[in-house]
Amino acid sequence: MQTWPLLDRIDVHLETHCPTVNDLDNTQALSSEELYNKVITAIAIQKERYYGTDIHANSQIPSNKLPKYCMMTHDARDLLNSWFASSSSSVRAYDKILRLALTISDLAECSQIDVPHISEAIQYRLLDRKFWA
Repeated sequence: MQTWPLLDRIDVHLETHCPTVNDLDNTQALSSEELYNKVITAIAIQKERYYGTDIHANSQIPSNKLPKYCMMTHDARDLLNSWFASSSSSVRAYDKILRLALTISDLAECSQIDVPHISEAIQYRLLDRKFWA
């Protein structure tokens, strides 16, 4: 198996395409103000979660503390474990997906990581599959 150590250290990586006219007409997109408010709320959730610790953001959670802070539904855990078992990804990628899923759940104001959060986080690691499959 060939690995890409530098790519493995990047939290989010995916390929994009040039937008079409239909993409530009997307009226379902959130406004800048709505996005800003979601981010501010997620930051507040993280600030409360890590109060009294040296951690300030989900990306800073030490690997040995992931089980404490990354509470998941049973189905979310099954999905993540299934993905890991079937992929050629590293433990570092597993941890990054877990931290990213926690951030996605924070943006959704959910108290725990669920299947949609894990699914979205996995999608942000597309280059793992492209280069490591």
